[in-house]
Parts: sequence; C-alpha cells; structure tokens
Amino acid sequence: MTTDATTTGEGDVVLDGERLVVRTVTIGDAGDLALLTRRDSALRDAAGMRLSDDESPDTFLGGIRDWARERNAICMSVVLGGDTAIGMITLGHIDRATRAGRIGYWIGSEYWGRGYMTEAFALVLSFARRLSLRTVFAHIEPDNIPSLRLWRRYGAAESEGQGNRLRVALDLDQTPAHQGAGHTP
Repeated sequence: MTTDATTTGEGDVVLDGERLVVRTVTIGDAGDLALLTRRDSALRDAAGMRLSDDESPDTFLGGIRDWARERNAICMSVVLGGDTAIGMITLGHIDRATRAGRIGYWIGSEYWGRGYMTEAFALVLSFARRLSLRTVFAHIEPDNIPSLRLWRRYGAAESEGQGNRLRVALDLDQTPAHQGAGHTP
C-alpha cells in the first residue's frame, strides 16, 4: 500500500489510501458524522455513544476539537469517495517523551466488515511513524472481536488494561509498515 501523507499549511492531516482518505475533520465531515451518530443505533451501542438529536455540525466539530485538546490528539475523518465521512480515527494521548500514542476509531455500521477501518488504521500507523512515535496502543473490550483481530493482524502485544478491557500495543520499530495493511472487500 502506498501512503501519500501530506499536511496543509494549517497543519491539517491528509492521508490518501487506495479506497479512502483519512483527514483532519472538516465542518462538512462533522455534519456527516453527527448525522451518522444520530441515525446509527448499532454504532452508538457498539461505541457507547450518547444520542444527541440537536447536535449541529459546528457543535459536533467543537466537541471534537475540545476532546482533541484535552487528550493531545489528532482527530481524523475516514472519508469514502472523497466526500462522505463514514467514521473517525484518532491518534491521541501523544507523548513525545515516551514516543507513544493511543489509537481509537469507529465507523458506521453499514460499513462494518468491508476493510475500511483496516485501511484507515494502516494509514494512521504510517502517520504515527512519521511523527517518530515508537508505540501505539488501545484499550479494547474483550468481546470486540473485529478490533482485536485488527490489532492481532499486526502482532500486537496484549495485556490487562483499564477495567475489563485488554491493552493492545504495537512497537512500530518492530512492525513492518506493510504488515496487516491488506484489506478484504
């Protein structure tokens, strides 16, 4: 997989994949994502999201920006076809001293099982390497088999995490850039 990662003059991230783009959340993306979270009860249940009927794109984007500031995070939309945001992926809790960051993600239920998040994950791993991060990790519910499968595909180490969650971690210096990057349609 070839990854073309660029940043705009304002520092916005754009990661081009084969079938999708991962980019800093735009106001248009925020509208798509707010609508998606309102309409997709399966997504809300799986991600533990609250329902908010009155969230405008501006409010949604403001919440994302606040969340990112509090967690030293880069929040990105997963965009299909150049214009439809179908999910989010974040690289957060970035610690330059330890060279570590936490990856989190969600995608609309109608897009589950199509390899879109697998492709987005590979793009973000490449981006994490460009930021000179050495370790990326997540805390995953043990019954979230698709997420565990994604991390295991890259050879993630597993240990006890927060609460009943598993902590999965990748040493980016030991994980080949191409490992796990293939998607399944």
